[in-house]
Amino acid sequence: MIAFVDVRTDFMSLSAVAETTAALLLASAALKRRGRLERLETCFGAQGMTWLAGFAGGVIALAGLRMQFPLRDESLYAIDHTLGLDGPTYVGWASHAPAMITQAVGGSYTSTLGILLLSITAQALLGARLEVWRATFCFTGTLVTTCLISIIVPAKGVALWVADDVLARLPEEAGRYFWRGFERFYSGKTPIIHLNSIDAVVSFPSFHFIMGMIVLFLWRDRVVAFGIAMVWFVLMVSGTVPLGGHYFVDLIGGFVVWSAWFWLSTRLAGSEGKGP
Repeated sequence: MIAFVDVRTDFMSLSAVAETTAALLLASAALKRRGRLERLETCFGAQGMTWLAGFAGGVIALAGLRMQFPLRDESLYAIDHTLGLDGPTYVGWASHAPAMITQAVGGSYTSTLGILLLSITAQALLGARLEVWRATFCFTGTLVTTCLISIIVPAKGVALWVADDVLARLPEEAGRYFWRGFERFYSGKTPIIHLNSIDAVVSFPSFHFIMGMIVLFLWRDRVVAFGIAMVWFVLMVSGTVPLGGHYFVDLIGGFVVWSAWFWLSTRLAGSEGKGP
């Protein structure tokens, strides 16, 4: 993709990610050959694959913007209205929420990737090998799928339809935090892909929602942890529209993508157990 679009790549800045990923995967392979410390092997392997998928997805999303498919904001906004969902009104309501709630929602939203990585690590160390690899499989598949979809459905999000004075009552850059990167790669002159440029530029589908679903189902067999995860999930999803700048249909799209990959993961796990 990079070879066919107008972007440059700063390979030196990306080397840290490549080295970290390689170290994690090599550590996992070394532990597997020794036949011991299976939990650490699972932990390193899953983390390595997650880093690799995140890196690949970021490059796909950024390079894909250079294809300059027409912005789909009007279509996504129209779908929300057809469903009876009004993003700007919800953002206006959220802008009047007490500071304590806004901080809780904001913290939950910005910590999504960290919560996912922590959950994968914890479950690996607890010995839930199958669920860890299911979560890693779903993360990889849904991320690549989401980034590919975003190439043909580029959008700047619901903040386009929200008044500046409303956004001013929310945390800084709420709903617009990814606009600079989006514009640089969508319409800028020969942007450079480097470590600091790999960031969220995807509106549809919502990958935050997908990561939230992965976390929830990773903990579904542990009652207390699942309850904690559910509280976090509700807070995080509450911030996807006002803070993340998503349309409501972005969340629906994220749920569909996650459901497809989770279903596939259960089919593959079931087929392994049946044997030839």
